[in-house]
Amino acid sequence: MSDAVIWLTSFEMKTNFRPIDWHLSRPRIDFIHEMKYGRAPIDPADAPDYAFFAGKGIPAKQRNNLPDLSIITGGIFFVSGAFRNLLLGFELGRSQIFEVPLYEADQKTLRPGRWFILNIAETKNTLVPEACEELKEKATKGYFSVPIQPNPPVVALRPEAASGVELWYEERLSTRFFLSDRLKMAIKSEKMKIRAFPLQKAKILS
Repeated sequence: MSDAVIWLTSFEMKTNFRPIDWHLSRPRIDFIHEMKYGRAPIDPADAPDYAFFAGKGIPAKQRNNLPDLSIITGGIFFVSGAFRNLLLGFELGRSQIFEVPLYEADQKTLRPGRWFILNIAETKNTLVPEACEELKEKATKGYFSVPIQPNPPVVALRPEAASGVELWYEERLSTRFFLSDRLKMAIKSEKMKIRAFPLQKAKILS
């Protein structure tokens, strides 16, 4: 076993959705597909123009206490200015952070603060399926998902996973992103507000 520490999270599978939509001048489905499955940078001109609360009945307490990292319409990652500033201190590679003004539901009244969309565009190919447990192979042979289950899976990676970018997806594993121990510790020490951010250590092989 390697001494390196890498974390993965089921953040995308938890109750982290917030009722925030976004405005885009091109087909929305294209942007959603690029962000969720493309795993590549996009042209900043193709990102949303702004975000807004999706409904006039959202309580002020909820609107005024948004997490630093959440999920909005389309499964998009939405981050605060504080979270964005934290991320900029780490090796992100090709991943992108797009600023999007946040408005009330009327799409005219600007909300305070700075808000951003996060595109995790980096991948690594270090998964070792034969050393993993509780993964489910997808229809495309050699690609895997984590089924809903009471016990966390064992996710095994090669040692080179600890090198390079500090926030990424594994090419052959969906619905889990990975982060370095350094980034995990910074999120904790800076007290970033995230409603549900379960973390587990990956198994790093020798």
